[in-house]
Amino acid sequence: MDVADRYHPAAIFVYATCLSALIGDDIDSVCKLAVQKINIPVIYVNAPGFVGSKSLGNRIGNET
Repeated sequence: MDVADRYHPAAIFVYATCLSALIGDDIDSVCKLAVQKINIPVIYVNAPGFVGSKSLGNRIGNET
Protein backbone atom coordinates (compact mmCIF):
# COMPACT_ATOMS: atom_id res chain seq x y z
CA MET A 1 0.00 0.00 0.00
CA ASP A 2 3.05 2.19 0.32
CA VAL A 3 3.20 2.52 -3.49
CA ALA A 4 -0.38 3.84 -3.64
CA ASP A 5 0.23 6.33 -0.82
CA ARG A 6 3.54 7.54 -2.16
CA TYR A 7 2.93 7.74 -5.91
CA HIS A 8 -0.88 7.83 -6.36
CA PRO A 9 -0.83 5.69 -9.53
CA ALA A 10 -3.90 5.08 -11.70
CA ALA A 11 -3.26 1.32 -11.34
CA ILE A 12 -0.71 -1.09 -9.92
CA PHE A 13 0.55 -4.15 -11.81
CA VAL A 14 1.90 -7.13 -9.86
CA TYR A 15 4.02 -9.58 -11.85
CA ALA A 16 4.57 -13.16 -10.68
CA THR A 17 8.19 -14.21 -10.41
CA CYS A 18 9.66 -17.69 -10.61
CA LEU A 19 9.92 -17.83 -6.83
CA SER A 20 6.32 -16.84 -6.12
CA ALA A 21 5.13 -19.41 -8.64
CA LEU A 22 7.30 -22.17 -7.13
CA ILE A 23 6.14 -21.64 -3.56
CA GLY A 24 2.51 -21.17 -4.57
CA ASP A 25 1.81 -17.62 -3.40
CA ASP A 26 -1.83 -16.68 -4.01
CA ILE A 27 -1.04 -13.37 -5.65
CA ASP A 28 -4.45 -13.10 -7.28
CA SER A 29 -6.21 -13.09 -3.90
CA VAL A 30 -3.74 -10.58 -2.46
CA CYS A 31 -4.38 -8.24 -5.41
CA LYS A 32 -8.14 -8.53 -4.91
CA LEU A 33 -7.76 -7.62 -1.24
CA ALA A 34 -5.51 -4.69 -2.13
CA VAL A 35 -8.15 -3.30 -4.51
CA GLN A 36 -10.64 -3.22 -1.63
CA LYS A 37 -8.15 -1.46 0.62
CA ILE A 38 -6.75 1.20 -1.72
CA ASN A 39 -9.61 1.64 -4.22
CA ILE A 40 -7.50 1.55 -7.37
CA PRO A 41 -7.01 -1.35 -9.81
CA VAL A 42 -4.34 -3.87 -8.75
CA ILE A 43 -3.72 -6.09 -11.75
CA TYR A 44 -2.04 -9.49 -11.41
CA VAL A 45 0.09 -10.61 -14.36
CA ASN A 46 0.60 -14.37 -14.13
CA ALA A 47 3.75 -14.91 -16.19
CA PRO A 48 6.36 -16.39 -13.81
CA GLY A 49 9.85 -16.10 -15.20
CA PHE A 50 8.30 -14.51 -18.28
CA VAL A 51 7.62 -18.05 -19.51
CA GLY A 52 10.06 -19.80 -21.82
CA SER A 53 11.78 -17.57 -24.32
CA LYS A 54 10.28 -14.50 -22.66
CA SER A 55 8.16 -13.65 -25.71
CA LEU A 56 5.15 -15.54 -24.29
CA GLY A 57 5.51 -13.81 -20.94
CA ASN A 58 5.74 -10.41 -22.61
CA ARG A 59 2.59 -11.21 -24.61
CA ILE A 60 0.74 -12.30 -21.44
CA GLY A 61 1.75 -9.06 -19.75
CA ASN A 62 0.60 -6.95 -22.67
CA GLU A 63 -2.71 -8.77 -22.95
CA THR A 64 -3.34 -8.42 -19.22
